Amino acid sequence: MKACLLINIQHTQEAHSTVQQSMNHILTHKVTYMVTRKLA
Repeated sequence: MKACLLINIQHTQEAHSTVQQSMNHILTHKVTYMVTRKLA
């Protein structure tokens, strides 16, 4: 039972970090796009 919970928690954390990485990726692209537009 405990092992199951630990595996679950680990998976949740991995999913969370993946979501955060995606958000950072999107934000970086948005900022880059805006800066490029300003410079163009």
